[in-house]
Amino acid sequence: MKTILNSFMVIMLIIFSCTILSADTGSQAQFSWKESISWGNKIGHMKWSAKAEGLIIFNDDDSGILRMGKGARFFLERKGRDSLIRLEAFPDVDGTPFFIYKENGKEMPYNALVQEILKEGLGMMLSYFGINAETRIRRAYQRGGVAKVIDLIQGFNSDHTSVIHYSEFFMLQDTDENEIADVLMAMAEHITSDEEMATVLPFYFMNHLRKKKTWDPFLKCMYTMESDDEKARALSVGFVNPGNGLDELLVLLKAVGTIGSSFCASQVFSAIAPESIEMKAACQEFFQALAKIDSDHDKAFVILSILNHKGISDSLRSACRDASADFHSYCEYKRVNCALRD
Repeated sequence: MKTILNSFMVIMLIIFSCTILSADTGSQAQFSWKESISWGNKIGHMKWSAKAEGLIIFNDDDSGILRMGKGARFFLERKGRDSLIRLEAFPDVDGTPFFIYKENGKEMPYNALVQEILKEGLGMMLSYFGINAETRIRRAYQRGGVAKVIDLIQGFNSDHTSVIHYSEFFMLQDTDENEIADVLMAMAEHITSDEEMATVLPFYFMNHLRKKKTWDPFLKCMYTMESDDEKARALSVGFVNPGNGLDELLVLLKAVGTIGSSFCASQVFSAIAPESIEMKAACQEFFQALAKIDSDHDKAFVILSILNHKGISDSLRSACRDASADFHSYCEYKRVNCALRD
């Protein structure tokens, strides 16, 4: 399960690495890089790039740098067909940023125009890394509801950036199921990367899977994915959610039906905690879904993963025995029944 959850944990770290602080001047976003990080983007004929290192505190509206820690550095470059603009920031003795601005290699005064260039570049860079993502999502939601949130996210030209912001939206506590359904529909149409889709869906599972109006849009997201590996990675996280009831189990089992690979489907089924299918209705649905797997070897793998858990009920053991009776492979049937006798 560690490898299955890896990308999910990475994006959790990205989101929670940004600490929001209260101050008299308003909200601030504090971010610290132990090692230098780099970013680049191309818009039309303009190439943007940036590097940052150390503790840097940004405005919550992505417009500038408020303070910098000792040894911190920030570098921004915009390269056009006939121009090269560079802006560097270093901390003064008291942490106030000191800027050096150059146009085509010539040092120029830092003025309002340079501030606008910094704001534009910072906005793109901070959005990409998810810094201020929660503030950005909350502001959009307060100003125009879910439609404004979708407009904001679909304005990004990177699935990676979009996924960080979709994830933040799913963690809002004051949304209703119609809004969650709208965002899932937007994801199905907007996210092109299976890997990114598989990374954001666990945030939906954690917070909103119980909302029935979201199920069809969620399944649409699953159908847009081509990679069985990525489908399995996402659903494996969904099945280990401790808040799942029978209804949640049923919709997840239906989603497993979108996986064409017997091996990938078996990896998902093996992630299910046996206690979640102890109830008769859940047990029946689980084994009906398992029966749709073509490979007896993969079915046996799932059943053996259940039997390896201590303390499973006699009724669940009986269901495992009944499932193995339908195997075409005597070898796989024997493997399961040997485990049942142990």
